[in-house]
Amino acid sequence: KANQVSKLTMREIKRLYENDELTWSNGDPVNLYDLPITDPARQKFSQMVLGKDAEKVVAEWASKKITNTAQNPPVVVKSVALIQERVSKEPNAIGYLLIKSGFLEMINSKVKIVATFE
Repeated sequence: KANQVSKLTMREIKRLYENDELTWSNGDPVNLYDLPITDPARQKFSQMVLGKDAEKVVAEWASKKITNTAQNPPVVVKSVALIQERVSKEPNAIGYLLIKSGFLEMINSKVKIVATFE
């Protein structure tokens, strides 16, 4: 909730997760969080926001790491609960999750939702 950003477009989120944008508008570094490749939220995020399968995204990050061009790779955490915890504690963090019925109120009390997609 402490992040100055109140809204992001899908294009802006894509730029963050593809290493095209590394900082917030105030110059602070962005802390990216990702879910494991097998998580349904990761699959949906990769398809809808990045326009490719999660497996392809993982391969692209591996290639960037091998060629030493990965400037800000996302940190993969085991669960939505960990993403929520990290994002709630780090003002420069961003992550994603699938919103389930009754879950939105709980999330809103801890983090700021800057974009939604279906």
